[in-house]
Amino acid sequence: METPGAQPTITPNAAGQQEELERAITAPLLFFYVLGDVLGSGIYALIGVMAASVGGAFWTSFVVGVSAAMLTGFAYAELITKYPHAAGAALYVSRAFGNRFLTFLITFCTVAASLAATGARRWRSAGTSWSLRGAS
Repeated sequence: METPGAQPTITPNAAGQQEELERAITAPLLFFYVLGDVLGSGIYALIGVMAASVGGAFWTSFVVGVSAAMLTGFAYAELITKYPHAAGAALYVSRAFGNRFLTFLITFCTVAASLAATGARRWRSAGTSWSLRGAS
């Protein structure tokens, strides 16, 4: 199946032979994946609580959050044009610093953050189901 706009990437495999990888994720798919990952962690459940405690100024936090997310997105866009390989932050740290321990630390932190977000979603879902059942 041919993906429109696919750009093959040639990389050597462990045996030293050339292996072709094709890009299968388009820009819109990547955008919606990141949007779902950032916003899907239960942020909508906290809007009412936050608005009740700070009043009308709660939009300020969204402006700051969107600004930080845009800076991060632009940084990743710049890096992916310089290093068009799969690996994300681990590749960027490896190329920038050349330190294997730091690369491992960044990779470990990325995986730990993903697991923590998944656990938080499960915990929130479990708490919601318990409160709907009437348990306190």
